[in-house]
Amino acid sequence: MKRLASISLILVFCLCTQLKAQTDEKSIEQTIVNFLHWHKNPGIDSLNKHYAIVKEIPINQKLKRQTIDKKGVEKYLLFLKRSNYLSDAYLNNLRGYFYKIGEGLDRNPAIPKSAIVKIDGMDLDFILQTFEPEEILDFIDHGLFKQIAIVSNKAIAQFYIPDSSTKLLFTLTKVNDKWLIDDVGYYIQLKRSLSAFC
Repeated sequence: MKRLASISLILVFCLCTQLKAQTDEKSIEQTIVNFLHWHKNPGIDSLNKHYAIVKEIPINQKLKRQTIDKKGVEKYLLFLKRSNYLSDAYLNNLRGYFYKIGEGLDRNPAIPKSAIVKIDGMDLDFILQTFEPEEILDFIDHGLFKQIAIVSNKAIAQFYIPDSSTKLLFTLTKVNDKWLIDDVGYYIQLKRSLSAFC
C-alpha cells in the first residue's frame, strides 16, 4: 500500500512538473512574440528619434565634439523598461553599449561644427542589433520556436524566421512570475560531419 502511494505521489509530481514546463514555454513564446510586435509598432521607431542619445558640445566658433548624452540614454532606457518585456540585465547591457560608444567619441578629435559624422554603432536597430530590422519584424508571425530550454528561472529560446533565414536567440529570466528578456542575439546551427575532421 505504501509503495502504491509512493508511486502515485511520484506520478502526480512528474505530471505537475511537466505541466509547469509547458506553461512556462507558452509564456516565454508569448513574451518574445509580443515583444517583437511591440518593437515593430511604428510609434516605437519615431519615439527612438525623440531621445537625444548623442549630443554635440561646442568647443569654439568652428569646432564641436560629439558625446553620448547620459540623460538621454536614461530616458530611452526608461521608455524601454516601461514595455515590461526587458529585464534590468538587458537595460544595463544596452547602457554599457551606449557608454562604450561614448568612450570612443570622447577620444575622437573635435570636428567642424558643420560636419555630419557617422557614429559607428549608432546606425543600427539597437534592440535587434541589425541594420535590417524589417527582415525580422515583417515576418514575426511566420516565426517558429525551434527549441526552448528552461533551468530554474532562466531560459534560452531559439526563434527561427524562415522567410529571412533569421535565427534569433533569446535569453530570459523569470522575475515575479513573469519572463523578461535578458538578451537578444543570433545563433548558427553547426552541422558536424566526418569530412569536417578530415
